[in-house]
Amino acid sequence: MQHRHDMLDTILYWIAGTGNKDTRQIIDPDAVFHGDKIQEYSEGKSSITDLADFSQPAIPLQQLTITNLPDNHDDRLHTSESFLKLMSMASLRDLRIHVEAQRDLHHPVRAPDGSSPFSPGKYKFFNNLYVSWLAPDIAKNLQTLTLHCKDFWGWFPKMDLRRIELPQLKVLSLGRYVFSHQWQIDWFASIGKQNGSGGLEELYLHDCPILYEATHIGPFDTFDPGYPLLKSVLGIVGERETHKYPIRWHAIFSQWARSLNKLKVFHMGRSTYQNSLQDTFTKTHQDVQDKPLRQRIWYDLLEELASPCPSGPVAHSRLEHASNLEGQMTSVKFNQNRDFQMKYIKYNIERERYNAYWPWVHPGEPYECWAPEEDTVMRDDAAYEMLMDAVDSRAINHDDMSNVFNLL
Repeated sequence: MQHRHDMLDTILYWIAGTGNKDTRQIIDPDAVFHGDKIQEYSEGKSSITDLADFSQPAIPLQQLTITNLPDNHDDRLHTSESFLKLMSMASLRDLRIHVEAQRDLHHPVRAPDGSSPFSPGKYKFFNNLYVSWLAPDIAKNLQTLTLHCKDFWGWFPKMDLRRIELPQLKVLSLGRYVFSHQWQIDWFASIGKQNGSGGLEELYLHDCPILYEATHIGPFDTFDPGYPLLKSVLGIVGERETHKYPIRWHAIFSQWARSLNKLKVFHMGRSTYQNSLQDTFTKTHQDVQDKPLRQRIWYDLLEELASPCPSGPVAHSRLEHASNLEGQMTSVKFNQNRDFQMKYIKYNIERERYNAYWPWVHPGEPYECWAPEEDTVMRDDAAYEMLMDAVDSRAINHDDMSNVFNLL
């Protein structure tokens, strides 16, 4: 993990224009370099000794994509001169962050019974995003933002988006973000008030479920109800508590149909890489190691998201309800079949820990439209139809206005 942070620091060092003749440590001693710029040390590390031809002015980045980012907060990186200089660039308008989950060391065999599946560093990472990757100097200029993680996040580890202001944002993509509280629904309406149109224009939700029930170590937070206290979870000393969460998709869609009145593109479902992952593990011999397969499929997704010129159709979309306006991130193919939309999830720390998704629980049968209450699926569908009608109407009007201006 430290190697990744050091490598990222080195990359930012050059982009920010802070390169000079000082020796910078090379992260991977096995890396192959050309020329005579590598010097071997007795302890086996290598360094670049001649950096004169690397010294350059800062590159005025417009888009920055960070993939495989460790889910661990590093104060040294986020307070470094290169990081602060790069992240304060007014030219940086598009930030895409893809977080690599580091739970394999703790899950499931090595984790103590009943403990959190995550390390303390993971909680600190999400809790500090508002002062690191999404600090005010960065967030105030962003027009496009992607936040994806291989693990579910938002509820636990908690990510308080209320700390982040995105006045210029037009496009937001979230991956595996968990909805649980009313404030999350309200927050989307605060985005993009100064972006020229007055609100968020494109929203992409990749495998983002609603949490309807959670069993975790108590006590829970009394100042921000519904969230576990980190000290309780890491201390593993409290009694188990079960909490219910009343948020449902039909309530979210009904509110967004009114509050997100500038939204022209809305895609919700499962990224096609997740379907490939499931098919791969179904058809592959059981003795094949999971992790390399998961990593290869994950990297395929990252290549799509990092494409400099996103384009192309949404895969398997419900065509009559798919946004008509081609969006900024339509290279990210979605399966928008109903069984991949409007999902509900449960968190149970007491669940069998050898399950691949521990401690998350996906209720219902695979490819089933499921909800905690009998009539919720029908209500969710109806609210989704109303939201998409509003979104599609704005998209069509936008296209018509664009055609008029082109004729003038």
